[in-house]
Amino acid sequence: MKRLFLAFLLLAVALRASPETDTLIRLTREFDTALASENRAALSALLHADYAYTGPELPPLPPTGPPMPVVDRRLFLLGGESTDLVARVVGPTAIVTGAYTVNQRLTHPRFLSRGRFTSTWVRDGARWLLIAEHRSLNDVLEWAPSAAEQPRAASTPPVAAAELPPAASAPFASTDNTKKTGREETHSRHGHLPRTITRLFRTYEPTQLGYTKDQGDDPFLDFKFSAMFALHPGASDYPDPVRRSTREPFLRDIGYTGPNFYFAGTIRAGQYLGTRPSSPVVGKRFNPLLAVRFWATEKNSGYGLGRPHRESEDNFLEFVYGHESNGQFIASPGRFDDQLRVYLNQARDAATPAASVLARSTAYLSARDNISRGWDYVGVQFARDWDTDFFQSWAPEATIAMRAKFNYFLRKGLLQGDSEEFNSSWESSPAGLFPDPEGKARKYVDGLSFRFTLTVAPPRKLAELSGWEKILRFERRYAVTFNTGYAQPFRYNTVKAEAGLNIYGLPLMMWYRYGYNSDLIDYYRQDHSYGLSLSFWNF
Repeated sequence: MKRLFLAFLLLAVALRASPETDTLIRLTREFDTALASENRAALSALLHADYAYTGPELPPLPPTGPPMPVVDRRLFLLGGESTDLVARVVGPTAIVTGAYTVNQRLTHPRFLSRGRFTSTWVRDGARWLLIAEHRSLNDVLEWAPSAAEQPRAASTPPVAAAELPPAASAPFASTDNTKKTGREETHSRHGHLPRTITRLFRTYEPTQLGYTKDQGDDPFLDFKFSAMFALHPGASDYPDPVRRSTREPFLRDIGYTGPNFYFAGTIRAGQYLGTRPSSPVVGKRFNPLLAVRFWATEKNSGYGLGRPHRESEDNFLEFVYGHESNGQFIASPGRFDDQLRVYLNQARDAATPAASVLARSTAYLSARDNISRGWDYVGVQFARDWDTDFFQSWAPEATIAMRAKFNYFLRKGLLQGDSEEFNSSWESSPAGLFPDPEGKARKYVDGLSFRFTLTVAPPRKLAELSGWEKILRFERRYAVTFNTGYAQPFRYNTVKAEAGLNIYGLPLMMWYRYGYNSDLIDYYRQDHSYGLSLSFWNF
């Protein structure tokens, strides 16, 4: 009976402990998920008010003023994916031990850093709260093999830190006390080009491929490529695509590093598939420029640690000298009439009556596509982003980015010479009977630009309930751009609205524009456009 009673007692203890240990393991995984997504509400529900951390990073020093909230302190430090979890419950206290892996934290994205951790939990009523955490990194970094290298990965020994290149072997925690947000981690994992390329080139404007329909024009396949690269050593050390610390106000204390000199170029063209004879590719915009950019730096990186670092690429001050044109050749009424006759002759020589009708109906539009537009300009651009909880009920993780730009169009420039704008003496209506009443210089419709972008991810529960979190990353981008002229501000205005969703890593965007600047040919005309495109803000 004694043995039976002892066995029954041990079984009862085991049954009593099992749900508790399972709960602690589940809470540890929820903690990892909350850190990766920077879910403040979830972290607040898991962290004790007296939470303490010991780890490979220096803990953030308290800022001047009010104490830093415990959630902010933990978000500032290292995260990772926990494995090999073992939980032990001793009365109102529990210990969880295991290993953790941190990826994408070094210069080379295929190195994994691994470590061990011990976390201490205390019972608070019916729930467990994390009160202390200790993490340590191994001295050995391991190579993460690609799929092609997977079969021989088992025989590949770990790579010692001393054998790595200097950039990779330096402990990341000693140079930057901030952590990457979930948005930045996602970008790193799903990049489209190797790290060596993205250190040399960045997009200056979004690179796009899509479908566009301008009022008064045929629909066309619209593609734009934009890139920038450094003109002196060191300037290629770009900031991260997104800011690496959170809850920073718009008016935070920052400084600027520089000057950094860049060359940037943007090319846009449209191909008219099935709407014009021979499906021509028409140049829409060529925009080379020289930029002097001052990247924003956080003056008190690490909440007082005094190690300033560059913020994201959406925080800078820039001065530019640029040239913008459509790369065409018609600059006189005689050449326009000659080109119009060429397209009308194509209509007469068309192989079928249907092709002849199509050629005649598009002859004027095709001739106008060859009118030359061009300007040199000087400009200044200011960019800043910040996190917000204004949309807490709808989107608890949101970042707003603002870009303000002023371009002054020169009447005579170093690259363009005399500017080529609308010429009222010969640019006429399709009937050729009267000058275009909308004709005006570009300074009346362009030069001042304000863009606001909201990037959000919905509550994690929505992604989990949908079951689509592996297909749709749910990172959504909404943008509104307002343009007006500086000659008579707010008289001739343009508004463009964009909405996008990241699907399988492809940023799909639909947009609508009303106002001016549909392209450089018809910059002065008020019309509307709409389209659908893939819009890449990063390579």
